[in-house]
Amino acid sequence: IILVITLLFVFLISAYSIRKVMGAERFLSTQRERAEITLTSIQDGVVVIDPELRVTEINPTAQRFLSMHKHEVIRHKLGDILSRVKASIGPRTMLEIEQRLSGKITSHLKHEITAYIHGQYHDLDLLISPIQVEGKIEGAIITFRDITEQNELSREIQHQARHDPLTGLLNRRTFEQECEYLLQTMSTQTRHV
Repeated sequence: IILVITLLFVFLISAYSIRKVMGAERFLSTQRERAEITLTSIQDGVVVIDPELRVTEINPTAQRFLSMHKHEVIRHKLGDILSRVKASIGPRTMLEIEQRLSGKITSHLKHEITAYIHGQYHDLDLLISPIQVEGKIEGAIITFRDITEQNELSREIQHQARHDPLTGLLNRRTFEQECEYLLQTMSTQTRHV
């Protein structure tokens, strides 16, 4: 009887444990599916890297923008991918990324770079966010957005604000500002016309 009761007790504990594990697996599966749907629907490019700067995940927006398939990118170093798209990310920025992945700096890094993609230069706004799990850096998420059109519009607005639309010359306000600047920076031993 004791053996039967012990076996019944072990069976009940096993059934309870299996039910808990299955519930946790369903929960994790649902969470993973939600994360994948979110990653797919984001309009920004998203690249996930590990602490060794290897790409572990890339969303469809980033794949389309970079003209690279997922299998061409996964497990490749970030620097290799950036060089393939001729991105002008400087050594200082790469050092800042590495510092975040080593845990020396835990803040986000916002940076603007230029990349040559599809035969054109694009201005990209990057945000690099370290991934921390229980105080340990597990990698980083890099999101980027093409801001080329926004920058061109900004430059056009600045040009229009400073130049006469008919002649293309500096307008009166800008001309006065330039003259004032020259007068302030003029030394007594320099001649000006």
